[in-house]
Amino acid sequence: MKQRNFLKLISLALLTMFTFVSCSKGAREITQAFLKTAEIKSYTFDSSAKIHLEFPGELVGLEDSFPLDLNLTSTGAYNLNKDKLPTKLVNINFDVMDLKFDTEYYIEPSKDKELSLEYYFKMPKFIKPALGLGSKKEEYLKFSLYELLSEISDGPLQRNLYEQVLKNQETVIQMNKQVFDILLSLGSDDSLKDIITDKGYQELKRRNGNMFAETYEINLDNQNYKKLLKSIVSNDEAMKNILELSKNSASQTDEIDVTSILRELTANKEMLLSQIDNLPNIFGEKGLSFTFSIHNGYIVYQKYAFDINVENLINLQAEVETSYYDINRPVKIDRPEIDDNYVDKNSLLSKFNNDTDEMKEELSEIENSYNYFESEIVRLETSGRSIEGEASDYFYPQEKSIYHFTDEYGNVAYSLEFENFTDDKTQVKYSYPNIDYSAVYSMKNNTVKLVYVDEYTELTDLTSEENFLGDPMISGPLKEGNYWINSNNSTTFISSIDIEVSTPSGTYKAIEVINFFDNDNYQKCYYAKGVGLVKTITNYYTENNLVNSTVVLSKIEK
Repeated sequence: MKQRNFLKLISLALLTMFTFVSCSKGAREITQAFLKTAEIKSYTFDSSAKIHLEFPGELVGLEDSFPLDLNLTSTGAYNLNKDKLPTKLVNINFDVMDLKFDTEYYIEPSKDKELSLEYYFKMPKFIKPALGLGSKKEEYLKFSLYELLSEISDGPLQRNLYEQVLKNQETVIQMNKQVFDILLSLGSDDSLKDIITDKGYQELKRRNGNMFAETYEINLDNQNYKKLLKSIVSNDEAMKNILELSKNSASQTDEIDVTSILRELTANKEMLLSQIDNLPNIFGEKGLSFTFSIHNGYIVYQKYAFDINVENLINLQAEVETSYYDINRPVKIDRPEIDDNYVDKNSLLSKFNNDTDEMKEELSEIENSYNYFESEIVRLETSGRSIEGEASDYFYPQEKSIYHFTDEYGNVAYSLEFENFTDDKTQVKYSYPNIDYSAVYSMKNNTVKLVYVDEYTELTDLTSEENFLGDPMISGPLKEGNYWINSNNSTTFISSIDIEVSTPSGTYKAIEVINFFDNDNYQKCYYAKGVGLVKTITNYYTENNLVNSTVVLSKIEK
């Protein structure tokens, strides 16, 4: 059986799971409330979300896991016109990793005869300079729904699919009816009865006083998730309905043959069931929970809580709450001042294309000047020598000392004072003529790199801190031709393992590590075993003038 088809089945089961997972009285009530809520012509709302995302640090060059926290609140209003096209205004307040900003987006039916929606996104102030936009008349980014869907679609956008998305209320109604059919087909499975809980009438805090609403809670953990998948795989009607649901939302380039896939799934049912038992756990301790509060047949409050924890990949915890008000009452939406105050998507892309063409020319020139260093790497990869040892053997020893560096004329360049140590971290104080700062280096996995840098803080142990996504300074194996690509797209490689380097502090046998952008812009660093960096040669062009500087270790003060 094709693995792709089984993965599709799992994905579609997740779609069903995220909607409702039992055909109890509660599931019927929720489904019917969704159908009725999808027919609302107008409403206002407020919403909040707290999201914590954590993924392995090696994905972004960190030793430890990398966390991302997002908090946002939003308010908005929604109206449908006689053609069932929406007008919507949403104000949003973001707090992302202590970066706070406000924005809004506005949707309205196109003024052209063509059935379409126009989107206006208010660009935060810090984004405009990055896009090369400084004019006050370019506060909003404009695009049409059809253009957006056409560009993100895998193939030509089906007109009927577009019209379904355009009239999203009808799409929601249709999808919920199909999900309801799936629930009906699972209704006899007693193993799913404990997933949904009727919490009875509960008091809700509202803008203008409190109200009571019938409340249901759906909870899903790893065990119930596998139960659900087994129930779907064991039920031909449920699988057929899920495939039909997928077919209705598929693009032309991904058409689904329901009959043949269903035949294949049925023929391999036992194998599928055994695979489900072996699926890894994807939920954390809290699993997934969904809360719906229903008043007069409408969902007036909903809350989604996620705890997804896939080992060595992602840890996601999120809570999203939304309350709905003024349902089917007159709602006034004030149109923002967007006329002559926006840049459309095509103009912005045209600007980027021009910039890209210029960038391609520059990159082409750079690539042409890579020949020497790149050919050297290729040569050394096949014929280069190697030595035993770790990268940390050629970094600074973990002992209290001060290293003094001077330029080729004997002038003071900077000094390093080694302050704190752990088994795999070294903290140093850099002292330049005009500034002091602290740095922490990591020596793990046969790699040495900078992981923390900030203004100097006297007598503070910073070895547990990390705030910098440093590229490797030295990385094993210690072999000529060993290379790595840095975050700025430059390349670093080990060019020699036993080059002799003379400095005022002594003569050393060192490894030579070259970081190059092209033949004219590079830096050569020389590291001696048990000593660390003993010499640096920097070569670069500035305003068409060649600058070449050499810094050497002049004295070690114990």
